Amino acid sequence: MEQGRSALTVTGPPGVGKTAFLRRLHDGVDGSVWVDLSRAGSEVEARSALLRALELSQEVWADFDEPAPALCEALAARDNPWVMIDAVDEAGAAGARLVRRLHEVWDAAQIICSSRMRLRLSNEQLVQLSPLELPGDDQSAQKVGQTAAGQLFVDRVRGVWPTFEIDEGNADVVASLLRRLDGLPLAIELATARMNLMGVGELARELEESNRILRREGGQGGASKALDQTIALSWQRLEPTARAGLEALAVLRGDISLDAARATVGTGEPLEVLQKLVDASLLVVESSPDGRRFRVLESIRNFVDGRADAEQRGAAKRRIGRHFAQTAARKVEDLQSARADEALSWLSSESMHLEAILQDPEGYGLSANAEVDCLLALNLMRILTGGPMEWSASLDESIERLEERGADPVKIGELRLRSTIWNQAPRQVETLTGIIDGVLETAREYDDESLEFRALMYGARMKLGSASTRWLEGAEKLAETGDWRPVTLARLNVCRGQVESMLGNTEEARRVWQEGRHRCDQVDDEWGRAIHDHLLGILNLGRDLERARTQLLAAEEVYTRLGLGSNRRTALLSLTEGLIRHGLHDEVEPIIDRCEALSRRQGAILAAIETAVLRGEYLIDLGREDECRHALDDAWGRAKSYGSVTLQVQSAIAMASAALIGDDVGEAVEIMGRLRGGIGDQFKDLSPFLMARMRLVEASICAAAGEVDEARSVLDDVGKSQSLREGGVLDVIARCAELHVDFDDGVEVLSELASLQLSDPARRSNWARMAIDTAMARMSPELQEILDEMETVDDDALLVLPNRQWFRTPDGAWHDLSARSIPWRFFAATAERRRAFQNGEVDDDIIADEQLIEEVWPEQKLTVDAASNRVYVTVNSLRKLGLQDRLQRVDDGYRLDFTVEFYGG
Repeated sequence: MEQGRSALTVTGPPGVGKTAFLRRLHDGVDGSVWVDLSRAGSEVEARSALLRALELSQEVWADFDEPAPALCEALAARDNPWVMIDAVDEAGAAGARLVRRLHEVWDAAQIICSSRMRLRLSNEQLVQLSPLELPGDDQSAQKVGQTAAGQLFVDRVRGVWPTFEIDEGNADVVASLLRRLDGLPLAIELATARMNLMGVGELARELEESNRILRREGGQGGASKALDQTIALSWQRLEPTARAGLEALAVLRGDISLDAARATVGTGEPLEVLQKLVDASLLVVESSPDGRRFRVLESIRNFVDGRADAEQRGAAKRRIGRHFAQTAARKVEDLQSARADEALSWLSSESMHLEAILQDPEGYGLSANAEVDCLLALNLMRILTGGPMEWSASLDESIERLEERGADPVKIGELRLRSTIWNQAPRQVETLTGIIDGVLETAREYDDESLEFRALMYGARMKLGSASTRWLEGAEKLAETGDWRPVTLARLNVCRGQVESMLGNTEEARRVWQEGRHRCDQVDDEWGRAIHDHLLGILNLGRDLERARTQLLAAEEVYTRLGLGSNRRTALLSLTEGLIRHGLHDEVEPIIDRCEALSRRQGAILAAIETAVLRGEYLIDLGREDECRHALDDAWGRAKSYGSVTLQVQSAIAMASAALIGDDVGEAVEIMGRLRGGIGDQFKDLSPFLMARMRLVEASICAAAGEVDEARSVLDDVGKSQSLREGGVLDVIARCAELHVDFDDGVEVLSELASLQLSDPARRSNWARMAIDTAMARMSPELQEILDEMETVDDDALLVLPNRQWFRTPDGAWHDLSARSIPWRFFAATAERRRAFQNGEVDDDIIADEQLIEEVWPEQKLTVDAASNRVYVTVNSLRKLGLQDRLQRVDDGYRLDFTVEFYGG
């Protein structure tokens, strides 16, 4: 306790464990006094409970106002001044008065109280207990079990089910259940007491249907009161205005901002109501980067729901709807301004409430136009922060319904336009063209030039072929009339360059953007300068890194000053890709760290996943396999969770490439199989470039497994269907050539590589030369010396050279495993077993599956299916190297049916 404080009060919401906390303090202080006021309903009863605990006669303090001298003498004579007073608030005003008077008559007292609400004592020191730490939405069984709530749950369940464990099969259900129980110890105690009758899933369903389990007495560890009883005591002591405020706040799930809380409460003094609810521990206050947020715990919300007045609840819903619709409309406009980051942060934090409002728009009192505002805000937030990248059928239905309700056609046009530009990927060209043309028709009918101009530019940038050119011409004609702001003209210039780039006219795009950059300097358009620098920097990444670096960092600096975090992050990600491509690893990591920090602050989930993929690719180049695997696994999981097919493919490609670099063909096969199985026919929604990259990785896998013809077939298909971007997939093709088992086939593929038409011929030849040098290195001088000195060997024998990396089959063919660690370790293990058998060191020449897996994939925890798949792929690749049926599957292992001769150790 701090010096000078009259009492320390432990507060917290009902069921949080105030009594248990105070009891532990009491047990830890020898000679401390325990006073229980839970059954004291008056001053007399409270005073009697205190005197009994102090072992004093009731007569020594018959009157609060005039304590007897005998009481003061008895208290002064006590060696230990520590007094723990539980449930002070349950004694009402008498409890607080007792604490105050006790300190007055015993100035040495060290008093610690538990109370649902602060006691309003002078110099009172508060300790606010919070619910236990809860698991996140997507955590492993181990992480769920390590949280404080998870540990208490397991401990209590084992009281009735001794063998209970949190495993991968029940972790999600346990995590959801703990969140529903708010991490309140009392709620966990009461719920787990029923686990002798039901499993975790049944308990979760029981709680979903009703909270009657939490209304019953029972539990372990002294949980003698039902949770509803503890809440009811606090509810009964609230003033009418505070009760009405809590009923209103209980309409919404989750946390809300101070502005939303004030609007929801709706009384003349909302701050006073909020303060009373916080003081009564019925409203939880949490900190966030944007300020304080308020939350009604689920248990309290359920309690209030059963008592709320229907009319007052309806009024609260209408206040909530009005507040969020008006705020959402402002935030949508802010997304186009220097307040974009603030707007995105608000949309992210309030998305759950917008969704709830849109599920019952009439109940929340939304007009048709207000519903459009909420729908537009929610849709843009989902896209910008990582939601599904598809146009949902429900959005079409909502638009039709809003049109029937008489929503403003221009607002509907705005919704169609902005949603379309962000959700274009899976839509057919005809559909997208029809949507843009429909918005243009609306804009012209209602003479809204602003909407018309934006629709023309959005449409032109959507890469829809001839329609893009048509819309661009329309935007340019419109720009010739009227008084347009410089920033609008700068956007038009940007759009023209994007269309030229889309049509393959790279140099024309460069000229247009350079011209636009000069124009922005003349009119002092800071945004225009930044975006033109950004686009020119991306163009220069392939041929002039220094210029690209300067342009992208200049753009990032302006974006920072303007508060455009999304643009800033995009510029940094572009620069990161260029640095990785040029191998400048020292510069990559700090920029990736900045991108991750930006993504976290903005809640931009897709950007965070894209950054994780880039980090994985960067770590691949550094050879840091474990870190790479962790980063890419994380990216894959989050991309799958948020439904982004594009980022799933990007992360899978990077993971498979890392596996190939480690010569683990089986893992690469497993990764690509998991990708194809996970996203099914959604491959058709991929960009042609990304599809090409995926097919090229598959060609690499075929080449590494010895499927040369199949690899060539895949490369032929890609070459026919895709004009490759500058340097984008050459590394993958080079990898295909390196991994070809037959050197002649490798040269053939490399010659195809050298003939690819790129904008930088010198760079093209560098790629080819790098791959050819790698292939030539296989025929090492040391090998030739060994061949020259080698004695005659049995023609039927399998000849194995030092390190088991080169071997010759009886047909005279030589094979090299030096660059393929997995087949090499597999072959070495089987060959060594055969040698030991020939020398009489072991009874048979069979090496068991378990031993093979341990030697080939050491310290990797593989599932049975994954191990079987990897073994199959490795055996298949070795058989294609001339081992054919001589590498045999026998019982539960493999054997080499050869006479094996080792040369050179």
